[in-house]
Amino acid sequence: MEDYCKLGGGSAIDAVESVRIGKYTTIAVNVHISDNNNHPVNPSYRKYMRIKGDDESRYWKHSAHAPVVIGENCWIGRNVSIMKGVTIGDNCVIAANSVVTKSIPANCIAAGNPAKVVKTDIQNIPAPTSCAGYNEYVKSLKY
Repeated sequence: MEDYCKLGGGSAIDAVESVRIGKYTTIAVNVHISDNNNHPVNPSYRKYMRIKGDDESRYWKHSAHAPVVIGENCWIGRNVSIMKGVTIGDNCVIAANSVVTKSIPANCIAAGNPAKVVKTDIQNIPAPTSCAGYNEYVKSLKY
């Protein structure tokens, strides 16, 4: 996790390879991010795990795995699951209870199971002007 990130309570990150979370990203409560399947799906291998589960057969490294990348300034809603191999672009919002199985481009809102893009170009949605602190912040950015 990079600077200015937040990881909500009850959330879990399971990594064999890598999970990268960009700056300013907020991850709500009970989010699960995994870069692996936790175990191989082959029936014979799973049976072996039940018989000889005291060896390294249960290690996640034996399952399919691929890196997860979550961009900068994303908001990941509560109870979201993000699966192996997914890249979520900068400035995205992933709606609560979504299951992200495929990559999401930048500046989108995605929702559902499986998650699908439901809104694009969210960088063009006007920011609220009701927060005095934000208004001062925006003024300070202008030359």
